[in-house]
Amino acid sequence: MVEARALRLRVRPLELPAAPALEVWPAPEEVEPYRMSFFPWSPAYPEGVEVRLVHGAWGSTPIGFWTRPSVPLVEGETTSPLEALALLADAQSGMGVPVDPERWSFVNPNVDLHFARPPRGPWIGFDIRSQADPSGMGLSHSRIRDLHGAVGLSVQCMVIAERGVTS
Repeated sequence: MVEARALRLRVRPLELPAAPALEVWPAPEEVEPYRMSFFPWSPAYPEGVEVRLVHGAWGSTPIGFWTRPSVPLVEGETTSPLEALALLADAQSGMGVPVDPERWSFVNPNVDLHFARPPRGPWIGFDIRSQADPSGMGLSHSRIRDLHGAVGLSVQCMVIAERGVTS
């Protein structure tokens, strides 16, 4: 079953103080493209996105990266920044891995996105922190940014299991 809910809030220009500054990241163009070599088959997710690793390393947490779709969500249509962010957010638990991915699986049954403002694309940044618990539960969360500053938060629950073990 797939379920999506959205709450659209009214937008009204206000004169408010600036949001707190985020840690400065290099622009995506200043960072080498990251190749996701852990996908041994094709076609696969890495062929549909560009990733620029800013800090950390895949297979660990914390990790931060810029990303954007490299193909449209719908052929012949322009992917909006909001559509791109929703598309990319699912990868957060797979990029900010809290356990050894060779030994453990970590499926996210949900993706919750919360915005302080609409994203402005095309690049979206995820600053991820993930954790796993011996109960088989986990959590992945990230601060989301774009080239203009903070956008919001993404949260995912994780179901963690030993690979090859069924229950």
